[in-house]
Amino acid sequence: MYNIITIERKYASGGNEIGKRLAEALGYKLYDRNILLQAARNLEIPPYQIEGLDECSPGGLLFNLSKTSLGGNSDNKNLSMADKLFLEEERIIEEAAEEGNCVIVGRAAAYILQEKKNHLGVFIHATDDK
Repeated sequence: MYNIITIERKYASGGNEIGKRLAEALGYKLYDRNILLQAARNLEIPPYQIEGLDECSPGGLLFNLSKTSLGGNSDNKNLSMADKLFLEEERIIEEAAEEGNCVIVGRAAAYILQEKKNHLGVFIHATDDK
């Protein structure tokens, strides 16, 4: 059985609700937007300033990932606040995975944890039909 489940989702697919229900059913801890809020607290960023901050970094996700240990750049002092926020989110996700028994929704967790054993990555989408 997998003890780390990541859920990436398409907008309006119900992925957040599915993640919540799955975590409840399995008795796992749920990590979703709370990762962003915890990262902001750790970096001492007021909550009102994080809205959109994790989405505004130059180059988006790939730029952010290039700044991680995977990309070889560990000099955080020259990073934007958005990049620092991403790195803190990554640290929280990796810590959650070490504890195990967790469902992580979004935050690029599937990419960050792709090499972990006992990890199941799921992508949820819905048709555009009404």
